[in-house]
Amino acid sequence: MSFRVNKLKKVGEHLEVFDHDEEMLILKTAKEYCPHYYPFVLTLFRTGLREGEAVALMPTDLDVRSRYVVIERNFTAGQFLSDSPKSGKRREVDLAVDLVVVLKDHMALQEAEAALTGRPRSKWLFNTPQGHIIRSNNFRDRVWGPLLKKAGLRRRTIHATRHTFATRLIMAGAPLTYVQKQLGHSSIQITVDSVLPLD
Repeated sequence: MSFRVNKLKKVGEHLEVFDHDEEMLILKTAKEYCPHYYPFVLTLFRTGLREGEAVALMPTDLDVRSRYVVIERNFTAGQFLSDSPKSGKRREVDLAVDLVVVLKDHMALQEAEAALTGRPRSKWLFNTPQGHIIRSNNFRDRVWGPLLKKAGLRRRTIHATRHTFATRLIMAGAPLTYVQKQLGHSSIQITVDSVLPLD
């Protein structure tokens, strides 16, 4: 079964995805113009994590040797850090080889910066340049929006990276059960409802 890339549908919501060229342009632009956030943006595209799940990651959640990350927290409602992801279940999400390389370099840089400044390393895998946790509104307005504008692309929500990831998996022939597991959907029906097969 094949699926239309630019026509995802979910009940009551219009979903959008980035095509391959757009994704590559965003990543290239992020690497050049906001390199501090490049690992975070790449992680969103390569894992399909919810923004709050990515924000709540700690270095100890990563297993770079086996290439997966454990999702067991979600940063939501401004300052509230829940003890579980949205689905309420801990899950393991596979990591692409290129993402693992970037994350290893990112963590090494964090360690070096902490040693040079004498400040303790942030407990979060991703943070602001000032070392604070990433907050959705600030990231959207100060990083994501300007990033898309710099790339010459129309505005789309950060959540579009999640639907982009799901679309890539499905078009590559991944089983729906695998896609469900990676995304942390509570049921296979939610995964099925998130895509629209070609007529």
